[in-house]
Amino acid sequence: MPFIWLTAFLPAILIVYIIHKIDDFQEPAWHLFWSFIAGVISPAVTLVISNLLDFGLTQEGSPWSYALLMAAIPEELGRLLILLLICAKWKEVAEPFDCIVYGASIWAGFSAIENLMYALQAISEGKDPFVILSIRSTLCTLGHVSWGVILGAFVGIHKFGTNHRKNWIMHGLMISIALHMAYDALLFTAMNGDSRFWNKSFALAIDAFSFVIALLLIIRMEEVQGIALDEGHKASLQANILKRHRPLKSIGMYEIITNFGFGGLFFIIAAFSSTSMMIYYLNMIFIKVDQSYLMNVFISGGLGLWFWKLTLSRIVKIHELSDDELDEELDEAIGKV
Repeated sequence: MPFIWLTAFLPAILIVYIIHKIDDFQEPAWHLFWSFIAGVISPAVTLVISNLLDFGLTQEGSPWSYALLMAAIPEELGRLLILLLICAKWKEVAEPFDCIVYGASIWAGFSAIENLMYALQAISEGKDPFVILSIRSTLCTLGHVSWGVILGAFVGIHKFGTNHRKNWIMHGLMISIALHMAYDALLFTAMNGDSRFWNKSFALAIDAFSFVIALLLIIRMEEVQGIALDEGHKASLQANILKRHRPLKSIGMYEIITNFGFGGLFFIIAAFSSTSMMIYYLNMIFIKVDQSYLMNVFISGGLGLWFWKLTLSRIVKIHELSDDELDEELDEAIGKV
């Protein structure tokens, strides 16, 4: 049982830690802890919303409607309400990147507890829990955290930007709901036996696209932080620059997809798969105390690192397509500081 908890929670915690370290003005560790715990208990909020939207739909009969009303809307809206409360109550939320950090932390907490629940369900059905955990701890955890980063960025734009005529929160919510719905619905239809291979492939593509958008937002927000002398300095300017250079605006969805390409999609899916295998073999070593799995850990881990490096290089190249324009704005802003 301890290894089940560790495998369910540790990947989510590590992802939050990485994003926390990227932040130039890091948030208090205690607040990160509580935001993560808020994500862990967020299913209570999700349940209330899903009960309001329960029209008797089933995964088998109406997979797309079920994914929208019973998964995407309740989960994304429930966690958004928690994020908005945190951003309103904690004075440490002083710049747009803070909303990204806490968004990632809340969504990571949810993914961790969801991983655990799926593992416990597998045990109750007499299945190996580490098979589902090894997959979910990479694929699903990265997907959830990516949606949290995306929505957190739009909350940051709304909170700190000077132009509130457009409802940026609703904009971000619609994006996260759409990505979440598409991912879940494709998996639901795959489980029902409809075009199983292609639906699973498209679901993986949705997760990959979510990760690309989230990482582009983090890269650009980290650059935008360079105009600040300390936390909160030029927060409105940071939000306005991020607003103009958010990925779907400054490059466009078509350019992101075409520049990432099938090669990038292959790299990221291979990275997902290799990391999942490494996590599975690590569990086998500790549970069965069998060192024969050690070579598999090194091979899958090495392949995972290589494919993640190739994936990240593709994302950086996409970022560079609009980097000159961003640099000009940042240089101008720094000159006025």
